[in-house]
Amino acid sequence: MFKPASLKLSLVLALAALLLLCLYSWLNMNWWQQELLLKLKLRELTTSTASQNTAQDNELFISEIALPQAPTLTVPVPSTVYQQDAEQHTTPLSQNKVVLAQAEIPELKAPPLELKHEPKQEPKQEQTAKLVYAQLQADNSLDVQIALPATPAKQQHLLNYLYRCAGVQFAVLQQQQLRYISPQRYVPVSQWLRVANGPLSEQEQQWLAQQNGTAIRVFPQTIDQRLAQYLATHLKGTKLTSLRATYDLTPAGLALTNIQLNKHSIKGNWLLHQNHCNA
Repeated sequence: MFKPASLKLSLVLALAALLLLCLYSWLNMNWWQQELLLKLKLRELTTSTASQNTAQDNELFISEIALPQAPTLTVPVPSTVYQQDAEQHTTPLSQNKVVLAQAEIPELKAPPLELKHEPKQEPKQEQTAKLVYAQLQADNSLDVQIALPATPAKQQHLLNYLYRCAGVQFAVLQQQQLRYISPQRYVPVSQWLRVANGPLSEQEQQWLAQQNGTAIRVFPQTIDQRLAQYLATHLKGTKLTSLRATYDLTPAGLALTNIQLNKHSIKGNWLLHQNHCNA
């Protein structure tokens, strides 16, 4: 174990060493600062001297320089020739008054282009077909009769095809209102209504059971538009007055046969709807 006297001596020596170290550090720091300050002063002095020398070297001395006058341009101008002497004189350009008139050129502007969007004209045949289609729907004076096939079996087959494949609908007319009683097809319908005269199919009889009103067959718009195209082609501009024909179910689809247009017979059949299903 350390004795108290030796411990105190050790502490005193440690404190003395610490004080000497602090004093040495302070002296060293002070000397370094003095040295740095001296270097900064020398640098400022050198910089200021160089700047003054540069300013003196860069001074420009501008003296008055006399420039000679520009020579007078002379252009020979023929003078009036006198009878006594035909000498030519030259007149300085400065004595001639030359006036340059600035011509005003009007600005040429192209007229604005007017784009006329003319309505696209439909072919005459299509226009005539639309007129015939409108006449079928609105002209009550027309004499139009289209009959079902003669035999009951063909009648049933044809009517089944109309409802299952061609999109025809069955309705009743009650107090000027049309009420559909068959499954409704969401297709544009023709306003040319066919009253169901003659025998009804078994399906039509079931739909019409306990219904009061006039039985109506409602055809799609596409079928009647196709009929109007056939009519316009054969009428060739004449007015439609009468039509007689018979519905016929062919392998190709729904057609008209035995056609008489304005009391004139038409050869061949008119295909109104192509067959896409089996009735």
